Amino acid sequence: MKKIFMIVLFSLLFLSCNEDNPTEPGENYTGITQTDAAGNQIGEIDMDDWYYEPDTSDQGIGIPLKFSVFPAYPNPTTRYTSIIIATPEYDSVKVWIDDPMSNKQTVIVNRALSAGVHKIKIDLYYGDDNYESQTGIVRAFIDFVNIADLPLIHGDIQIIK
Repeated sequence: MKKIFMIVLFSLLFLSCNEDNPTEPGENYTGITQTDAAGNQIGEIDMDDWYYEPDTSDQGIGIPLKFSVFPAYPNPTTRYTSIIIATPEYDSVKVWIDDPMSNKQTVIVNRALSAGVHKIKIDLYYGDDNYESQTGIVRAFIDFVNIADLPLIHGDIQIIK
């Protein structure tokens, strides 16, 4: 009995501490951080989304001091949304969308980005004007490939008709 209890306890601890991969693609996503067309946050903020720390530096040179991924805007959206990625150094970045409603994963960006602030535009019709989207939530994943201590970043985007 003690052995079974230890196995169950270890399993629960392992599952709750897996922060390197907080959410696996294909899960049922809920909750968004709502933003308007200018990127201003409105309504509730989903604390499990994105990775944003304000850069309070006084450098004035346009190079951020921290890695950040700002919430998608607008969110919710009918088709197009954008995310802002801030990188203090040159790094390879991969951005992909997991769309459980359409059962597809689509890579948006998989390339090196120079130090600076980058806007990534996302087409939730996947480049197909005849695509029939479904109302629901998709998840964007952002991976800074060469930064080992930065976990996989994700954020939810709501598609509306």
